[in-house]
Amino acid sequence: MENNKFLEDSIYNLLNKINDNNRIMLPAIQRKFVWNEEKILKFVDSILLGYPIGIFLFWELTGEYLNDNRKTFKFYEFINYFNDRIVIKNRRIESFKKDIVDYNAVLDGQQRLTALNISINGYIETKKNKYGKNSDVTKKYLYVNLLTKSKKEKTEDELYYDLIFVKDEEREEYEKNFWRPLSEIVNNINNIEEIENYVEKLNIKDSEKFKVSSNIRVIYDSFKDIHKIPYYLIKNADIDTVLELFVRVNSGGQILQKSDLLFSTIISSWVGGREKIDDLIDVLNRKDKGGIYKFDVDYIMRTCLYLLDKPLDMKVNNFKKDNAIQRIQNEWDNIETALKNTVDLLEERHFNDNNITSYNAIMPIVYYIYKKGNYKKEDIKEELFKYFIIAQIKQVFGGSSNTILKDIRSTLVDENYNLKDKEFSLKQFDNFESGNKNFKITEDEIDSWFRLTKGQYTYLVLSLIKEGMDNGVAFHQDHMHPNAILRENEDFKPYKDKLANIQLIPASKNLRKNKEELKEWINNDRKNNVPQECPKNSKGEYIYVESKDFIDFYIARRKLLKEKLYKIFGFKYDEKEEIDIKNDINY
Repeated sequence: MENNKFLEDSIYNLLNKINDNNRIMLPAIQRKFVWNEEKILKFVDSILLGYPIGIFLFWELTGEYLNDNRKTFKFYEFINYFNDRIVIKNRRIESFKKDIVDYNAVLDGQQRLTALNISINGYIETKKNKYGKNSDVTKKYLYVNLLTKSKKEKTEDELYYDLIFVKDEEREEYEKNFWRPLSEIVNNINNIEEIENYVEKLNIKDSEKFKVSSNIRVIYDSFKDIHKIPYYLIKNADIDTVLELFVRVNSGGQILQKSDLLFSTIISSWVGGREKIDDLIDVLNRKDKGGIYKFDVDYIMRTCLYLLDKPLDMKVNNFKKDNAIQRIQNEWDNIETALKNTVDLLEERHFNDNNITSYNAIMPIVYYIYKKGNYKKEDIKEELFKYFIIAQIKQVFGGSSNTILKDIRSTLVDENYNLKDKEFSLKQFDNFESGNKNFKITEDEIDSWFRLTKGQYTYLVLSLIKEGMDNGVAFHQDHMHPNAILRENEDFKPYKDKLANIQLIPASKNLRKNKEELKEWINNDRKNNVPQECPKNSKGEYIYVESKDFIDFYIARRKLLKEKLYKIFGFKYDEKEEIDIKNDINY
């Protein structure tokens, strides 16, 4: 590769090029930024400690060449912020300046450069309050403590330098204690002589000035030293050579997923393909609501293969064979509609990332809808939900998920890949076996559910009994008799988190209920505070609602839940059945 060069530069100069007409940019084959706040802090700390941060790989292109080949190659801007709950899309670069002859596309180093760009030229967007609205956000900026402690005072797992992302509304308080934005020092101190002037303006004790000056000097040297970033510059290379290099470079370290390369392959010949897939992921994840699902490119690519009745292995050949890429483009509207309708269905029943244990379990529902299955009738919806819940409770997709998905697909369709029955029923899976996985529910299996402890699986079981789950309301799991009281009693403590003491109630009611006794909570608002499946006497009055009667409550409610679950799965329930509740805590 003629004219290739090994060069060095400062972090500061490279960041300036990123923000100067996108002279450093990202090719379409690069994936999105995936680092989190903790990883950024550790990376910046490593830089300040003088640790090596690896070689970067750039591909140099002229503005004239880029403009002439806009339809062939797509490039994207670096982001300068990220949201800790949703993925931020890189904006596509629509045009290039012809007089710029040194545009650089990053082949290796995107995550590191993006982290630095966020640290020096951007921010992190996050919720103001953990329990507040998703739409109520604030910005956080990277701050450094100019009075950072000495190394020997640090514990082994701490950062050496005091670095933290500070919320916008807390910045003033931090600055009173001599914390400063890292960007302020990097962008405003242009030579060593200016360090002293900066320190003098801080109104800091004379005894602290040396420490502060030393810390600022470290920051200055780390970001302004032109030998800090070694990089290899590729010139005059064709796209095939670059792709080969890219795959080889990314075969070590943090390995690029096959789906990322497949994604880049698809969109290279699909006008607007990247934007369509990105937009779909935003819609599926409910970006407008703060992000309540976690679908990604990998999931979309695998789903496309699944819907087209192809093998699920993420191999280039599976996309090339039978003109699959063109079929995906031709079928995109139908694929997109099936995915959207499926997620609408999940949201209707209040499933989200907090209570979904397997996203693979969703794919057969997408397949059924894509194949024109009837999913709008209430009884069919219930069968789909029953499938979805059981698949997760029984962990059907644990292990060889591709094999399980293929076998489920075979169960749904005939030899021509048409649905055997457009009226979905869980009975289709009565004889389903894939390895040691099946959908069979027995009486013993239902008994085992009462040994579950509050978490994703208790939510799934309780969602089978959907009483009170009105559309549009977010549900929380709630201890009926409060955890705070039960944990003080050694007889009650083993049962407090078990299924028979957990209910699903609207989130707002749960937050208001807090540590109230069940009896008090009911009496506070008898119209709205309605406990789910709560034992009653012959007069219809709630019983065992005081904590002192917890064991009686537990036994009675366990029977109520078991009766409901038996009915759902067609078992005959014997009301006289004796229950040894000690089995619920014996694993």
